[in-house]
Amino acid sequence: MKKFFYCLFTVLMITTCVLGLSACNKKNSTDVDLSGNVSYAETQKYAGLNDDFRVSVTAGKKEKLFIADGVATDVAEFTTLSVAPLKSNLLDKTYTYRVLYEGGEVEGALTRDVVTHNFTASLDLGENADKVTSVAVIYDDLTAEIPLTNALEGKITYEKALEIAAAEFADPIKENARDGVLNREICVKLIRDKRNPDSPYYWYVSFIAADNNYWAILINPDDGAVLTKKQ
Repeated sequence: MKKFFYCLFTVLMITTCVLGLSACNKKNSTDVDLSGNVSYAETQKYAGLNDDFRVSVTAGKKEKLFIADGVATDVAEFTTLSVAPLKSNLLDKTYTYRVLYEGGEVEGALTRDVVTHNFTASLDLGENADKVTSVAVIYDDLTAEIPLTNALEGKITYEKALEIAAAEFADPIKENARDGVLNREICVKLIRDKRNPDSPYYWYVSFIAADNNYWAILINPDDGAVLTKKQ
């Protein structure tokens, strides 16, 4: 877990840690509407694993083609299935899937992602994205059915995480806003240490400018406490 935090701090380029949540000297940033700045946000996340695969189903909204240009454009709802083989002999298989939810199921083929080397598929679950129960990974003559747990059960929502982040960055938001609009796009992700299946989740909120300059914050999803931030 210590290695996870060390790597995360390196990514955030943090030179000083800000621990805890302080309301002192914070200005209200509600006069800047951030709803149109969100280029990526997760509203649902289900996860599970067995000895062979780590799987997740993530739903939310995102840019159809993400470009870190400081502007959220062409944002649409999405649901993505991701399957990560955990053994080398499973990396070159051909996979199909069956996602089960309360009252039904969807199935299809998985495609290897060239960036992560996981296998992914876009799902059409309609209004059932919050009812997923398990994923069956099918290959050769085998089927591995993996139960899923709701990673956001009992956690604060992405909207609340964004509200907390906006309060923490109230001053720079106001300084960078023009006519009530912030010139940055916002990504809100639920992250964890993937090497440790028992590691907790955290909300990671970043405000990205066109020149790839960014502010970022890490929030405890259980109580909304700020763990660290970078500006």
